[in-house]
Order: sequence, then C-alpha cells, then structure tokens
Amino acid sequence: KLSIPPDSPGCKNTRKLRHIESDRNLFLETTQPVACSRQDVRCSYWPTPHKMTANQTTQTEHPMAQLHPDTLLRQWQMLRMIPRHPQKITAKALHEKLQAEPFDVTKRTVERDLHTLSEMFPLVSDERDKPYGWSWSKDAPVFNLPGLSGHEALTLAMVEQHLDNLLPSSTLSQLQPYFKAARQHLGNISKAERASSWLGKVRTVPPSQPLLPPTIKPAVQHTVYEALLSDKQLAIQYLKRGEKKPVEYRIHPLAAVQRGAITYLCCRISDYEDLRTLALHRIQSATMLEETAQTPADFSIDTQISNGKFGFGEGGRFNSKPFSITAWASICLKPR
Repeated sequence: KLSIPPDSPGCKNTRKLRHIESDRNLFLETTQPVACSRQDVRCSYWPTPHKMTANQTTQTEHPMAQLHPDTLLRQWQMLRMIPRHPQKITAKALHEKLQAEPFDVTKRTVERDLHTLSEMFPLVSDERDKPYGWSWSKDAPVFNLPGLSGHEALTLAMVEQHLDNLLPSSTLSQLQPYFKAARQHLGNISKAERASSWLGKVRTVPPSQPLLPPTIKPAVQHTVYEALLSDKQLAIQYLKRGEKKPVEYRIHPLAAVQRGAITYLCCRISDYEDLRTLALHRIQSATMLEETAQTPADFSIDTQISNGKFGFGEGGRFNSKPFSITAWASICLKPR
C-alpha cells in the first residue's frame, strides 16, 4: 500500500494532498498523481512503478554489486596502494596518491572506501595512535588479477631457493605471501604441466668440495642489507681473523658479493678513499646511522670483480713462465 507519512514535508504539490489521509484508498482510486513542479527532485510519494520478476528477491546485494566503474577503479587502485603489515598508510596519504593518479575524490570518501573494503578484504587499521594507518594483514593471501601462471610460480620458487642470502630481509618478508602462493600453485597444478616438475629436475652443484657456510647473525644481516638498500652509513664491530676482541668501524657500504659459501661486503672505512672487503659473518654488531653513505663516482662492483677483488677476475695478459703438470691434472685446464 502507498503510504503518505503525515510528518514528511514533501514538495509543495504533495503537501496539498494531506487532506485525503482519512481516505487514502479512495484517493488512489479516483485521483491521478499531481505532477511536481520541481524538475530536479522526484517526489518520494510517487515511486516509479516496478515489476518484480519471479527470479528477483529482496535480499541485500553485495556491497560492490552496483559500483560505478570509476568507483570500482578507484577502490582497486587503493587496494594496490595499501602495503602489507607491518608497513601502513594513512587515509591522508592515500588521498594524496589518488589525486596524483588523478582521481577526483575527497578524503572523507577515501575513509568510507577503506571501511567498505575492510569488510570484504583482510585489511586492518592500526588505531594505537593517530592518524590511523591501514595495511593488509600479515597473513593475507596474495590478491592479484590475473593469478599466477605456472611459469611465474616456478620463477618465484627458484628465487626463494637460490636468492635467500642475497635479498634484504624486508624484501623477503614482503615476498613470503608470493612464495607461499607459488608453492600452493605448483602443488595444485596437474603433473601434465611441465612447469610443475621443473623444481625436481634442476640442481646446482659447486665445482669443488662444498664447505659449511659460516653463521651470520640475522640481526646483523638485516641491518647491513637495509643500510645497503637505503644508502646509509653503518657503525659496526668487526672481529678480524685471529683476534679476540672486535674493532669498531664506521663504514660506507657499497655492495654485497657472495663467493661460494661466504658473503663479502665491499665498503669504505671512515673517510678513506680505498675500498675494503669485509666478511659478513665477522661483523659482530651493526647499527644503521642517519648519515648517507658516500659512494665513489667511478665505483662499479662489476669492475671490482673483473679486476680480481673477489677471486681471479676475468683474466688477461700476464708474463708466462714454464711449469710442470701431470697429464691427469691437465684435463682440468683444457676447454670442455
């Protein structure tokens, strides 16, 4: 039944109809609707007729069922901008990033979007202090469109196996959900897909007797790699070979090189211009400083490697001298 609330202001023409409230049914049978003089407002008392089909229900629709395309694109971009825990981003920072895209949106709309999205996705708000920061929960699954392919999952699995000691711990932490998704994908795909069996067919074997890798303190590795990533100086305690007490250095980290089982840090010590190489496992403690690391203008880690800084280098002309070698040992020097 059509109901006309007696306390609703309505528009001017609607107010004129209140005298018929004593007999609404008679009014509906004998009177035609009065057109509203306002062209920009639809009178709520005269709803557009709507026919409900047999398949339609009155259940509440999904919050994103009737989103405007611009709204959907904006919210999708917001999901990409929100970092994973423990990092976080405020609604103000999200608003500034969206305006730079550009999206014409207010900060209040961004806040409403965040609360709406948190009902559908594992987003968490850190309300311990203001302004509140938003992030994906630590254990949230990877949410990508499209999903991982077999080759992408294989690549991530290989990265996890072989680059664990060469990536900053903060990067590895951010990649853990991707590694997990890659393992799950490779475990679920059909064995008929060639990518699923590749991990069981490829191995790397050192050319000489493998040595046990020295123990590197996780806190030291984390701090050194973060300083290397951020171009910051380090205050370290370094234990030299054969010494019992560490010495303190202020260093400028420049590059990290893994040679066999040992990882080396190429750096400058204090304000000296010459380059030094420090074994990472000999660093007893490390503190990242606020000062920016000073990198020589002509520094290249590839040049250092080719010049023999970490081994034999790429070779070149040298003064040859005769020497004797057994026939069996000479096999190692012949091209293969």
